[in-house]
Amino acid sequence: SRSRNITKATIRLEQRDGRTVVIKDYSTRNFLIRIYGNFTLRREERAYSVLSGIKGIPHCYGLTGKNTLVLEYIPCRPLSQLKRKKSKLPVDVFDELDRIISAMHSRGVANSDLHGSNILVTETGDVFIVDFASAIFAKNLSAPGYVASFFMKLDHYAAVRIRARFLGQSKPKPV
Repeated sequence: SRSRNITKATIRLEQRDGRTVVIKDYSTRNFLIRIYGNFTLRREERAYSVLSGIKGIPHCYGLTGKNTLVLEYIPCRPLSQLKRKKSKLPVDVFDELDRIISAMHSRGVANSDLHGSNILVTETGDVFIVDFASAIFAKNLSAPGYVASFFMKLDHYAAVRIRARFLGQSKPKPV
């Protein structure tokens, strides 16, 4: 059970129906944080629903009560825990990240908080994006609007920065 600070959900693994799942839980937080958590969990559930079926997005089993979200468990490590110099991650990992981001955007969802802790890599090099608490939704797929377009560009820029960092390339300039 861990959380980075008191405004974050507690994350734990549980066995449900014979499988391991991730529980994202705000129930032990104070009243105001639970209200915030309830809002972000609903946003996150909506994002997982819209993104359902995209390879690289875990399955969401939904909300249980107001304060907990149940997600598919992926045995993996966050990119942030992999040592840049020693990991020798293949370029394919970053190409897969780009593919997942493009697939998300094609469904009108921007993560808007893409960083090494939200990108998971399995032993076999499969890539997953998690944590859609800050997701931004396009109003219309053919015309996403200024805000959604901005956050989609931000997702791509974050991916380019992460790629550069791991592959020892120079830091990209924001567009």
